[in-house]
Amino acid sequence: MKRKLFISTLLLLSSLNSFSQCEYIEDSTALRTIGNISATLCNSNFTYCSKNGFSLFPHTNYRVLNIMINIIYDVNPSWDPYYQATPGANDWNPGTPNTINSNPPAYLSSFMDQDFNTLPPQGIMTRKYYESSFGALHIVGDFIVVDVPHSYIINNSGIQPPLYLFSSYTLLQNAINIINASGGLSAIFGHNSINDYDYCALGFPGISKNLTSNNMIDFVQILFRNSTSNYGGLKLGQGYTGGGLSSHILIGSNFYTGEVISVQAVGKSPLTNPNGIIIHELAHNLFGGNNFHTSGGHHYGSQPSTTFLGIQGGYGLMGSAGAGLTSVNGYERYRMGWYSSTYNPNQIPIQANGTASDIDQSMGAQTFVLRDFMTTGDVVRIKLPYKDVNALDQYIWLENHKIGSNGMLDYLQFSDSDPCRPQGTPGIYAYMQIGKNILESNNQLDVYPSGEADNLKVISAEGNFDHEQIANQSISCVAWPTSESYHLLESNTLTGDNDQMHIFYNTLTNTINNSNGHAPFIQQRLNNSFDSNIPYLGDNKDAFTNGTVMEIGSNPSPVNLPTFYYALSGSTFYPQTNAPNNRHTYLTGLKISFTQLTGGDFQVDVVWNEYDVKNDVRWCGDIILKEQVNLKANKIITLDQSRTANQINRDAVSGEFTPITTFTCEGGSYFHIESNSQLILENNSVLHLETGSQLSMESGSIVRVKTGCKLILDSKSTVINNGGRIIIEDGGTLEYQEADITLATANSTLEIAGLLDLK
Repeated sequence: MKRKLFISTLLLLSSLNSFSQCEYIEDSTALRTIGNISATLCNSNFTYCSKNGFSLFPHTNYRVLNIMINIIYDVNPSWDPYYQATPGANDWNPGTPNTINSNPPAYLSSFMDQDFNTLPPQGIMTRKYYESSFGALHIVGDFIVVDVPHSYIINNSGIQPPLYLFSSYTLLQNAINIINASGGLSAIFGHNSINDYDYCALGFPGISKNLTSNNMIDFVQILFRNSTSNYGGLKLGQGYTGGGLSSHILIGSNFYTGEVISVQAVGKSPLTNPNGIIIHELAHNLFGGNNFHTSGGHHYGSQPSTTFLGIQGGYGLMGSAGAGLTSVNGYERYRMGWYSSTYNPNQIPIQANGTASDIDQSMGAQTFVLRDFMTTGDVVRIKLPYKDVNALDQYIWLENHKIGSNGMLDYLQFSDSDPCRPQGTPGIYAYMQIGKNILESNNQLDVYPSGEADNLKVISAEGNFDHEQIANQSISCVAWPTSESYHLLESNTLTGDNDQMHIFYNTLTNTINNSNGHAPFIQQRLNNSFDSNIPYLGDNKDAFTNGTVMEIGSNPSPVNLPTFYYALSGSTFYPQTNAPNNRHTYLTGLKISFTQLTGGDFQVDVVWNEYDVKNDVRWCGDIILKEQVNLKANKIITLDQSRTANQINRDAVSGEFTPITTFTCEGGSYFHIESNSQLILENNSVLHLETGSQLSMESGSIVRVKTGCKLILDSKSTVINNGGRIIIEDGGTLEYQEADITLATANSTLEIAGLLDLK
């Protein structure tokens, strides 16, 4: 028979946090196929292989044809976004109407190398892909600059008054008409043969590539200087990539089309940002369509279903304006099959110092040495042992970034151009991977799944917190005059936000949409000091350094994450049907320790049986214990209500965009509370001991069930009280069913609302 003692209830309401969106738009990439040709990096038994690249092959050379288009707004000069702008010496400035190459920008060589014999690479885009791939992908380019008058577009395209709007396609077609009328391709650095641009026969998606010419330009980049939403269809920072170039470009005496094209509005400033939109768009042709947005490159406008509620920062080739570090990440190298022939000659897919380092709980304790990630490719990947039924696997990635000493593109975005931005701390950078772990298959959706965008999430060493939005404040950093500001409320180790995430705030409505949160550009810390250096793009607190750990009682803790797959219709979120969500947090004995060695290498020690909670912690969420917890003496665990949103609709009980906290001890689990320590239940939290679980309390320890909270003891669960106190306060609930409650000493008590004292 189930017995329940109940003394009133309380519903607590509080506030959440908020969100902004990026400035990109991208077309869905059309799929086309060619005959399969045996690949060198993939199992020939499989049709689809990520190491073949989605459309571009990631293990060869390409010379990109860059068509740079400036619009001369002769119909109405004020429509130009740079109307009356002062020309800059290093900018892309207007040239002569209806001409090619009359005023090319001076930065071209700093953006992209022109020849493969420039080693080490110098141009930022060439260098980025060369360093990321250990030289496997070498991208150079040549340029042709076209100045297209608005009147020319009107006269040749039949567009209508009074505004004379035109699309990106119309703008491109008119630019190519001018090129062809001028005698054909006349590239600035003299690469004017089809053989300069034709290296491969390409194909979508991830199928084998024929590394021979086929009389098509492999890759064409269209760069708009001053287009807008009305004139050219793209404003600054927007772009798309996809199918081929249908317009025919005169090269020599013949006309040629392009196999793959990307189009971006890049503005007039030098293209020297390693996280620019151009690098992001080319990465689509390596990794996949919009479902592979991640690492600071995702945005609401791209529409695919997203893994977490909100957009993630991070770093990698698929990052962009919202990315932190300027480097590639290990997950991307894993998908592309990029290995260092010097430091990983056996091409172990995931390795550290020559040792396989892709591990799970069954492999027991492990120790690795991580050299510089950028130079060697060293990584550790740890598969977490538990997840919900049908949920996707989750993995922790660890990389040693020797920022400032490795000579690579490996520093925080804008730190090379604005003193307000930190360079980044050398140390271990960590992130979580959700799903997308199949590299080869005969099923396209295995390798290129739909509906799983933003599947990488930063694990920041500074921890996870609940936040509240505060008034936007002025900022003098990079290019933002005012910015979204947040205050850290409380530690939320298991389910809180870190500052490289878009943070939702508590709205006045009962449903969240894409206007209810922003990226934190200013952050007020618990001590009321301010970080005003755009922490969303990473800061010096993110890296794990010498002596730091991740364990059950740290913040952050190495636990799996709750996911909420959703898509967007207009500004409205809606859940993905039959999504592979994980909604529980599973505690384990996983402990990861970081020890710095001589020269900046790191020793990483991984054990699976460290159950001690050595710090005061605040735990929120739907928590499951399958193994053990040992709360050390004089420490406090507080089970509390999360203020961090992880669902679209407001919960009817908690009043938040997340359910109440429930801590479930499954059968066979063991929760030990040492002397003078406390387990406190706050704000409707529930502690549930299932059949076969055990709670053990030592002298002076307390389990306190506050108003609105509940302690549930299932049949044949066990509570052994050796001198502690179980206190059910007024408004709390004790629910039990033939539980075994042992008050082992004279000072062991079970107190109900201060009225009932059982000894």
